[in-house]
Amino acid sequence: MTLSVRRSLAAVALLAAACSPDAGRVLAPRLTPQGPARDAGTAGGVHISEIHYDNASTDAGEAVEVSFPIGTSLSGWKIVRFNGSNAAAAVTYTSPIATTGEDLGAIGATTCADGARAVVVVRYAQDGLQNGPNDGLALVNGSQVVELLSYEGPFTVSTGSTVAAGMTSTDIGVSQTGSSTLDPIGASLQRQPDGTWKRTQQNTFGACNDTPIAVGPYDHVAVGGAATVNANFTTTLTATLQDAANQTVTDPAATYTWQSSDETVAQVISTSGNTAVVKGLKVGGPVTITVDATSGGTTKTATAQLTVTQAPGGSISLSLGTSPLVIGYQTQVFVNSGSADKSGNPVFASNVTWSSSDPAIVSVDQRGLVTAAGNGTATITVTAGDGSTASIAVPTEVPLYNASARVGHNTEFGTPTDADASNDVIIAREQYTISYNPQRGGPNWVSWDLSASHLGTRNRCNCYSADTALVRLGYGQYMYNTLDYTNGGYDRGHMEPSADQTATDGENARTFFLTNFLPQQHGLNAGPWENLENALRDSVKAGREAYVIAGGVFTNGVGLGTLKNEGKIAIPDSTWKIVVLMPANTGLANVSSTTDVNVIAVNMPNVSSPPTGDWTAYKTTVAKIQKSTGYDFLAALPDAIECKVEASNCAPTARITGAGVDGGSEGQTLAFDATTSSDPDAGDVLSYEWRVNGQVVGIQPTLSRAFADNGTYEVRLTVSDDKGAASVATRSVTITNVAPTVNAFAGATILRGETYQASGTFSDPGADTFTGTVSYGDAPATSLALGAGTFALSHTYTTAGVRTVTVTVTDDDGGVGTRSAQVTVLSAQQGTQALAGVVSDLQAAGKLSAGEADALRATLDATVKSLLRENATPAENQLQAFMNQVDALLQAGRLSSADAGALTAYAKRIVASM
Repeated sequence: MTLSVRRSLAAVALLAAACSPDAGRVLAPRLTPQGPARDAGTAGGVHISEIHYDNASTDAGEAVEVSFPIGTSLSGWKIVRFNGSNAAAAVTYTSPIATTGEDLGAIGATTCADGARAVVVVRYAQDGLQNGPNDGLALVNGSQVVELLSYEGPFTVSTGSTVAAGMTSTDIGVSQTGSSTLDPIGASLQRQPDGTWKRTQQNTFGACNDTPIAVGPYDHVAVGGAATVNANFTTTLTATLQDAANQTVTDPAATYTWQSSDETVAQVISTSGNTAVVKGLKVGGPVTITVDATSGGTTKTATAQLTVTQAPGGSISLSLGTSPLVIGYQTQVFVNSGSADKSGNPVFASNVTWSSSDPAIVSVDQRGLVTAAGNGTATITVTAGDGSTASIAVPTEVPLYNASARVGHNTEFGTPTDADASNDVIIAREQYTISYNPQRGGPNWVSWDLSASHLGTRNRCNCYSADTALVRLGYGQYMYNTLDYTNGGYDRGHMEPSADQTATDGENARTFFLTNFLPQQHGLNAGPWENLENALRDSVKAGREAYVIAGGVFTNGVGLGTLKNEGKIAIPDSTWKIVVLMPANTGLANVSSTTDVNVIAVNMPNVSSPPTGDWTAYKTTVAKIQKSTGYDFLAALPDAIECKVEASNCAPTARITGAGVDGGSEGQTLAFDATTSSDPDAGDVLSYEWRVNGQVVGIQPTLSRAFADNGTYEVRLTVSDDKGAASVATRSVTITNVAPTVNAFAGATILRGETYQASGTFSDPGADTFTGTVSYGDAPATSLALGAGTFALSHTYTTAGVRTVTVTVTDDDGGVGTRSAQVTVLSAQQGTQALAGVVSDLQAAGKLSAGEADALRATLDATVKSLLRENATPAENQLQAFMNQVDALLQAGRLSSADAGALTAYAKRIVASM
């Protein structure tokens, strides 16, 4: 399901009536002072690390230090100075020139103690740097502005400038005023390892002040917290492990034991990690609260003094989460700690009654959650059980929007998809596109375009709100509010940061819908996660476009459980981000090679104390995030580019060619070819595996394969490169059946009553089974026993005639082969006539004289006549006489024994057939 929320240009009055956070009108960006500048992960990238521009008496030693990673060439890099006396149109100045030269690459560098970074120092003569207010510096690489910093207030560069035209500086938050105490000769402003700036009385030019200081071993424990607590109220004390330089020592395995010196006055009622909740029981003290902290086998002790005081009766105070509250959004009214009724009993949000002076403007529920419904101001009042009250005014404002914002590019490189679309509830707004997972109570992913047109000076809304889009989409039962996070132990972690939408209040407010949040440990949210957010905005301010996708990893689908074990909002075990960086106002249409995009992927563990605040330490690949989440990202990129930017190694493309793809017949050897397979990575070594119906049959680029039986076969080719990437191609090959072939077998000429016998063979290229039948021509066909390609025929004929013997062999696929032979069955008369023909042949061969032959033929003729008269006995006697004649010729030497034997044997067969 998709909700599309579009800009409305309706009048303010209409907006107020609609009470909709998804409408707005154009408002010129309002300017508000910016906080101290931060550098996202100072261990990475090139940046300005120290400045000196003003000191007591005559300025001296003016300089700018630049810090950079070892191995980075600074050739062509330079510092550009700005005069912001007109803060709305600051201009560059170049006099006096740097005494060290302007090209940073030509200045000698000093290597930092950590061996990972180095610094160069650009030095200027007196007044080489402006003394403020609203002056600053740009760090420029060629034509790219890497950093634009200011001191004593921000400025916007003149649109006519050749450097940073139209860009707004980031004020570093500290300054030099020429104070004799704070800014003596030799003082400077120094960037700290965490990215903040510090005013110091002694410069460290050339000494690498922004590199992290190594934390020493555990030396002592410090206790922090309030010194007083009201009777019947609680306070929280925190123990911090520190080294000898008072730097925090991190040890998740450390143990803490707390105790009170007088538990009748103040009692430790609960502990969690390094914190203890202490309750004041009666007025008195001070009580000594002691903590024993053990780390690595070393135990140290610290104490804190706590006095229990009487709570003032009838004193209830309230505070508001944000003001004014944008119409259509929510915030919370808090009952402040220490509130009490007239008797001094503690008052909390849960034991008072809530009411609104005008619910049409601001409504409130009985937990103190307020919703802005209309334009104006309403008063929220709480009433304790004894009638004690407190009130707070909640003003509202109409959400306004920036008509010039770049929109329509949230999913520029494709909408992420997985195998299960049922838990992807799509909410599309101009500021971001969300895939909301109802079962987890948070986003699967959030995708947005971070553009310079989205950045301005609007303060955070802090209006954490239930997303009413879920109601319109039919998922209202999965709509959660800020109280579902309260006391859950995790930050409300923005996916698209609030600071990415600061042009107007309306745009900023939309980042506070809770569909844009995942639970994050504070150490992650305010550490490397925030540092990456800052770095991306700095990059966008320097002329880039950032397309960002963010979400969480839930191992085994459950992650770290749910907030407060309520089964509503799932906690990820890590949160990830994918970034495509390009020049400003460019996108997918401008991508033709991998050099057109810079893809960053990070996955950060959701832990309270991340190993480092340097976001670059959590770099991973898009492919690994895809494997962990099941989503396909950046799918709109051309495949050859997508694989490169997602995993660095592209999978080969498997292709099957060859005559075999067209199929064939059983027993036929078919040829398949994989040599047209390819790999976009030059130099990759490819290996091949062929399978037929799952069975490995070859590992060479080509395959010759005979298919023993007909059917449809899957020929599968897997082509792998030497880095483990692989692709698969399959072809369905049809093998047709071949019918059996029955080979020629012998016929015969026999006499009636004799048995015809013959053997034969058949063949088939397939691995089939066969059945056979035979028809002897004088009766219906009967089954024929078959051997391994052989058969035997045997049949006795009882009547004379010409018979056709037909053998049929059928395979198990229905293929049929047949073969026939002729058998001539002679009657006794026909046999006698045939015997006369033999006599004539002997005469013709000169083996009998005419007289001898005539005598034999005469006897046979008489036999024929008897047979015609059906006189069998005379016929038999005449045949016996014939045999006697033949024997006489044999005895007289007129016939050979062979010829005589043949004539006699045939005569006996005739007798047998009568």
